[in-house]
Amino acid sequence: MNFSDPRRHLRAFTLLEVMIAMTIFFIVVFAVLNVVVQSLGAARALQRPRVDASILAGQLSLTNCLEEGYETGDFEDMFPNHRWERAITPVGTNDMLWQVDFAVFEKTKGGKENVETMQVLMAKPACTGAGVRR
Repeated sequence: MNFSDPRRHLRAFTLLEVMIAMTIFFIVVFAVLNVVVQSLGAARALQRPRVDASILAGQLSLTNCLEEGYETGDFEDMFPNHRWERAITPVGTNDMLWQVDFAVFEKTKGGKENVETMQVLMAKPACTGAGVRR
């Protein structure tokens, strides 16, 4: 074998060239992976249902009556980290106009609670106990 052949020397890559090419390749791969991870996180956030107080207002508007008082509850398995509160108070003297204050609490991973509030006025007669639709 003749190691001094110039053609054989020109055909091979040096170790330095291979290392530089691998470094560039991995920089590109990690940049693409970062974009994919961010896109998956954004897609997951869009799929998470958002709970707001309008769900409670819609449910309350389906009933036949409003009674003064304070109620609290949760959304059970539908939204496990959420709870709600509502306060119903009459506005005026004729018991036809009611103010309802809603609050939805979401417990975050850090133990902090996010609160969303909503206030609505509803015109409904007071409940007498008879003829209440449930």
